[in-house]
Amino acid sequence: MPITRAHLLPREAHLDGSPPRRVLRCVLHDDAHHAGVGEAAPLPGYSAESLAEVEPALRRAAEHLVGRAVPPPERAALRQAMAPLTPLLAGLPSALCALEGALLDLASQRSGLDRPSILRGGGALDGVGLNGLIEASAPGPRLDATLAQLREVGVATVKVKVGLVDLDSDIKSLYYIIRSLPTHRSLRLDVNGRWSLAVAPRHLERLAATGLPIEYVEQPVPADCLPELPRCALPVAADESLALVHMGERLLERGRADVFVLKPTRLGLLRALDLARLARSAGLGVTVTHCHESPVGHGLACDLALGLPDRPLDCGLLPTALTEAFGAPLPRHALETHPPRLGLLRAGTTP
Repeated sequence: MPITRAHLLPREAHLDGSPPRRVLRCVLHDDAHHAGVGEAAPLPGYSAESLAEVEPALRRAAEHLVGRAVPPPERAALRQAMAPLTPLLAGLPSALCALEGALLDLASQRSGLDRPSILRGGGALDGVGLNGLIEASAPGPRLDATLAQLREVGVATVKVKVGLVDLDSDIKSLYYIIRSLPTHRSLRLDVNGRWSLAVAPRHLERLAATGLPIEYVEQPVPADCLPELPRCALPVAADESLALVHMGERLLERGRADVFVLKPTRLGLLRALDLARLARSAGLGVTVTHCHESPVGHGLACDLALGLPDRPLDCGLLPTALTEAFGAPLPRHALETHPPRLGLLRAGTTP
């Protein structure tokens, strides 16, 4: 059964005081009137590529699929279908993600199998725990409002952005945060590569000495520097580093990461799945997070989390105000609270 048509649909959402968030949806149609949808959502200031670079390459690659058969609902078949297109999308992981997502969606609709089960090779995970996010860590009304929301939802794990001010201020904020949350909580710190190789080991030792319940520190140094970071007292997670060519494999060889943070938009869906399997085989932790996509891209990140070979660490997949600004989420996943947990929304259930 062939793919009969391919087209791209631009979408954007607006939040007060912020630039519009723009994404590009890739839609593949077959002769049975199914429409598989994927999404390219490079994040300005974060992703290596822009939407202007993605659009012509994604259009050419999608049109290349017209007339070709819809792949069977298997990982290997999806890889085979993507193999001739990968050179067309070199350096454009969000475009890869869009086309992979559209093919996966089309194969799922034709077969009746859910997308996480296809990614996993049969039987999706029953559920995945979720973490909350604190972007403004300085004590004040904004932080207090975020903490109130997290208490209401009942998150067990909180990710905090640090490194924007001096370490003393960050530590003071972390004590404030942990006192403001119920007991039995853990912290993840995200530095976004702001520390240098010279200062990062000292900062990590100081954080370890606080006795705070820190699960890991994400990307303490710039992406290309992580393999050179000495082993420290706290576990280290790789995020931006994984977008560099072969860096995931290099980190595994050198033993310089304890956790892989996977973002399909930043890596491509199949590359993210490969990194998850490599990490788990080496005993590393894995988590999945979003890049402020629309419900289409956000849903694919949820598919990946539920389609991993085994249960990941709590994932950063709570819906955001920006995701919701695109419109109602697609009815593919269910979110339970207290504690928040992602599950698959199966036929016969309601959102």
